[in-house]
Amino acid sequence: DLVVELKTKKYWGTNFSHFTELLAERESIALSQPTVHRILRGTGIVSPKKKKKIRAHWYRKRKDCPGMMVQLDASPYRWLGGSKLPLHGAIDDASSNILGLHLCKEETLKGYFEVARQMIGGFGIPISTYSDKHTIFFSPKGKLTIEDQLEGRTSANTQFSRAMSELGVSMIPAGSPQAKGRVERLWGTLQDRLIQEFSLNGIKDVESANKFMKKYIKKFNRRFSVVPKGEPAFRKLGKGINLDYILCSKISRKLDGGSAFSYRGKYFQLVSGGKVAATIP
Repeated sequence: DLVVELKTKKYWGTNFSHFTELLAERESIALSQPTVHRILRGTGIVSPKKKKKIRAHWYRKRKDCPGMMVQLDASPYRWLGGSKLPLHGAIDDASSNILGLHLCKEETLKGYFEVARQMIGGFGIPISTYSDKHTIFFSPKGKLTIEDQLEGRTSANTQFSRAMSELGVSMIPAGSPQAKGRVERLWGTLQDRLIQEFSLNGIKDVESANKFMKKYIKKFNRRFSVVPKGEPAFRKLGKGINLDYILCSKISRKLDGGSAFSYRGKYFQLVSGGKVAATIP
C-alpha cells in the first residue's frame, strides 16, 4: 500500500495528523485523517506523537483581541538534529498566531530583537508582552540611575525593555511556565512538526532554517490559529520611524573636557569642521 510505504520510508517521523497533511501537500493524496489513521493502525503503525500526562492547573482566559498581549520565549532543542539550539519565538495570545521565529546558537537579545522585527513588520506593535523574568527582559538590578528616576521609571531598563518602552509596549512578567501555557504548547507542536519539515526540505544549518521559517509561519498559522473575539489591537509603526534605531543596544557615555569618550577600550572624539567640537558643560 502506497500510504504505508510513504509513512515507513519518506515520512517515518511524522505523527498521523501531520502525515495526512503532507500527503495532500506533497504527494497529491487527499485522504481524511480517520482514513489515514485506520490504514496505518491496521498495519500496526503507531503515531510517534507523545501523550504527556498534564497536571491540572488554573486556566488563563485568552485575550479578546490580537495584539493585546504577545507571549515571548525561547526553547532549547535539537532543532537541526545536532546540539541544542534555542529557538526564539512570539505568539499572539488571542489568535495563537506565530508572530516571529528565529534560531540562534544561544538565547540572546539579538534573537528577540529579530522576533520583534518580524512581528512589527508582519503584524504591528502590540499593547503588551508576556514573558519569563529572564535578564534579557527584566533587569535583576533594582538600583535606578538619576536619569531613570527623573523619567519616572520604577525599575531599571534592559536593552529589550528600553526598546519596548520606546515603542509604547508594556512588559508583563510571568510567574511560572504554566502561566505561559500557549507559548509552551507551541514549542511542543513545533518540536513535533518543525523538525520533520526541516528534514523533508533539506534544512541543515541555522541560516537556512531562519529563511525557511519565515515562510513556514504562514503555513503553521493557517493550520493552528483560532478566530479571536475582537478586532486586532496591533499598531502600525509611525512614518519616519527607523526601527533599526530602536531595536538596537544603546549605551550612555560621558564626555570629558576634550569632547571625547571611551568605549570598549577605544577613544572617540567629537569633531566639527576639522576642530574639536564644543559641547555643553
